[in-house]
Amino acid sequence: MASISRRATAAAAAALAVVICGCGSSTAGSASPTSSGSASGTPPPSASPAVTAHPVSTPAGVAAPAGFVPVSVTFVSSQMGWVLGRAPCSSSSPCLTLLRTQDAGRSWLSVPAPPSTLSSSPNPGGHGVRGVRFADALDGWAFGPELWATHDGGGNWTRITLPGASSTAAVVDLAAAAGEVHAAVFDHSVAIDSSPIDHEGWGGSSTTIPFGAGPVPRARMVLQGTGGWLVEVDRTVVGGARLSAGQWSRWGPPCPDGGGDAIVDASSVSNLVAVCNEGVWNGGTPATHAYLSSDGGDNFAQAATTLPVGNADEVATPAAGRAVVAAHSNGGAINELLATGNGGASWSVVFHSAGTEVANDLGFTTVQQGVVVESDGASAAMLMTFDSGQHWSPVSFH
Repeated sequence: MASISRRATAAAAAALAVVICGCGSSTAGSASPTSSGSASGTPPPSASPAVTAHPVSTPAGVAAPAGFVPVSVTFVSSQMGWVLGRAPCSSSSPCLTLLRTQDAGRSWLSVPAPPSTLSSSPNPGGHGVRGVRFADALDGWAFGPELWATHDGGGNWTRITLPGASSTAAVVDLAAAAGEVHAAVFDHSVAIDSSPIDHEGWGGSSTTIPFGAGPVPRARMVLQGTGGWLVEVDRTVVGGARLSAGQWSRWGPPCPDGGGDAIVDASSVSNLVAVCNEGVWNGGTPATHAYLSSDGGDNFAQAATTLPVGNADEVATPAAGRAVVAAHSNGGAINELLATGNGGASWSVVFHSAGTEVANDLGFTTVQQGVVVESDGASAAMLMTFDSGQHWSPVSFH
């Protein structure tokens, strides 16, 4: 794709789904259409703002460097996606590297990355970026804790300073859908900033979430069409926000008294799946439960079967009643992907790794196609599925 009409990409990006593990977010990906962009990508805009179409060239790319290690992935269609990571270079530290595919991951080219570094953590106090999300072939963001934006497919990147944010503010998650990009920002509280996808028009929501009492707060954002959800966890669930009719408002996530993490994904504006690691910090019996909502998160019903895992890291739902969960044992020695096709009545192991991997940016780009990055710190692998999560295979970048 040497050139592309400015908004012809909305049609080319039809049928996406989201990230257990960018997406992403931001968010991984979005299903046909299914989930948000907290992980492997985000759904295509359902109502992009009117923009005069004119040809815009995207970077041609060069061969992917040897030794590339993936960290974050995003897809905007079944064919086009980007993966952010690191690769050896002439400096003493690995270089921030961005790869692009236009054939569903069969081949990859290196394209310009933001002139920054790969961060070890998205939280305040650090530098660089750790996540990548694109809304279409042109508009993308790298974040965590810094925020960078491109509107020409990565040809040029601009460092973004959010209006009203302090000098230590950190973008910890980001997702794009329905012509808007939304960022979860750690500042004096958990704030939400939003902008049109095709230019910098950032503004803050009046809705904020307080930090909890734990040592390492986390915020995860999920978008699906015009709907969105944000969950803030600090060992246990602290609070949340929901996007409806273009506005964010306070929302009560599931498992507020569960004593552990809660992870949410959506396959539509109505159908959500939440996975809760319960009994971890409140003295209860540790167990991992799935909860389903069919009313946009107003109410959740517990799935019939407890997940046979120690702790869930990510969840993605390509369609109502279907879900894939990335989890590890309590000792951290085994990483598994588990899938259900019957609303959690039963679960099966669809991928098993005897290592210390942690999953990131798990998500679906269509109901059939999904992606996840697994890392043990020193090395990492990206896996893809083309049968709704029943089978997963490593991706080669060379």
